[in-house]
Amino acid sequence: MRDKCCDIAFFQILTPATQAILATDSLSLLDTMDYSALLLKFLVGGAVVAGTTVLTEQINPKWGGILATAPIITTLAFYFVYVETNAATTQQLALNSFYFVIPTALFMAAMFLLLNKYSFFPSLGGAYLVWIVSLAGVYLLVGGYGKGSVL
Repeated sequence: MRDKCCDIAFFQILTPATQAILATDSLSLLDTMDYSALLLKFLVGGAVVAGTTVLTEQINPKWGGILATAPIITTLAFYFVYVETNAATTQQLALNSFYFVIPTALFMAAMFLLLNKYSFFPSLGGAYLVWIVSLAGVYLLVGGYGKGSVL
């Protein structure tokens, strides 16, 4: 059994807002969450990462790249959004995903180019910087700022 004294001490170091959330009798998110669907999402995501690693290391990096960029996760995201919401929300997700493929492609290109000159983590940081800048650019180009937003 857990020591209630430790729970009280932990509770006291939390911010007042977090204390208010935890003090409620029921956390609606946890009450309504479908744990089997959440588990499936984690398993598929982990399988893609593991499969990509195995294909890249054991067979050929080309096949790892194909799996890494295959729309497996996107398909599942579309499916779960459709089942949990509606077609209109899924359409918006598809449209927004289309726009933001550009920053992801620039991220991959930057990672490839930076690895020629730098080690892994500096290259990764530079690639994320390229992604963030291009993400902001695409967001602004497709009307993400102001009233006429496409997004």
